[in-house]
Amino acid sequence: MIIRPRNISALVFLTAVLWGCGPETSAERVYRGEPVSALQQAKDLLRHYAGGSPIASEAAMIPALIEDIRKTHPHEADILQKGWADLQKSQAAALKNKAKELLTKL
Repeated sequence: MIIRPRNISALVFLTAVLWGCGPETSAERVYRGEPVSALQQAKDLLRHYAGGSPIASEAAMIPALIEDIRKTHPHEADILQKGWADLQKSQAAALKNKAKELLTKL
């Protein structure tokens, strides 16, 4: 039996493919954590704004967060709703300070 370069290439390729398809490939890892409350999500967004970030597309989820917060913390939901309306009207320079102020109220 003569081993030709074409056969060697095919053998190397086949070995590499089978080696990579062995039973010890990386296993899927599942991480489970506690769900983050709506109030905590709102506080995280406010910290983001207090750090100097501008209001961006995540602002679209604020009304839904306020409604979720209202179910468990109605007083904080009212504060957040009024503060959020004020934040949206703010100039970029005042946004950072107003977000910090709103965070202290929550």
